Amino acid sequence: MGTITHYLCPSCRKEHHVSGEFYEVGVPYIVCNKCGTRIDMRAARDEWDSMGVDKKIRIGLGVIILDGFLGFIAAAVAIGIFEGGLGIKLTTENVRILGGVVWVGVWVLLVMKKKAEIADSINRTRNRN
Repeated sequence: MGTITHYLCPSCRKEHHVSGEFYEVGVPYIVCNKCGTRIDMRAARDEWDSMGVDKKIRIGLGVIILDGFLGFIAAAVAIGIFEGGLGIKLTTENVRILGGVVWVGVWVLLVMKKKAEIADSINRTRNRN
């Protein structure tokens, strides 16, 4: 689920708007585009290896619950397109199959995206050391 967070540069006071998830895996700072100061974002984003177990569990639950919900919404939209937009009447069995395939497909794509973010984070951390 997306959020917009506002950060104020401690040096020049320029405001920065960062969009992302409530808590995500990634570089734990942004660089002020006015003065070049690093702005700490660890409250909203951190590298995977630097996270505690509690934050890793929150991210895992977010993937399971929130991304699963997005898959459910995508399935409902797909069924609506078939029945409402295309005028194709689906049987109960076809609704279950189409909904299940779309739900699983969206969920798998979002899980793969999160796994790639974690892998990138681990590589960044290990390459720095």
